[in-house]
Amino acid sequence: MIFVYNVPANKRTKIVANVQALYEIKAVYNRSTREYAIGPATVERNGTVCWRGKQPTKRQVKDLIGLMMNDDILPDNIFEIYEQVG
Repeated sequence: MIFVYNVPANKRTKIVANVQALYEIKAVYNRSTREYAIGPATVERNGTVCWRGKQPTKRQVKDLIGLMMNDDILPDNIFEIYEQVG
């Protein structure tokens, strides 16, 4: 599962905060890759959120979309995500 973004740093901060809220754990910043690791999710330099290994449940995807909607930062591939989770 991938939430595709291409956002400036101030919006990436909101994305990181929302993923932290979803998993209820603190993000770990990797200076060499400029990515945040949050549980099974990674927030990349451009704001893209991807999961390697354990994928999010449909409920988690819907919850994360709700959090992102509150901050008005929907992913570029929102329609593809909705097709996957129904």
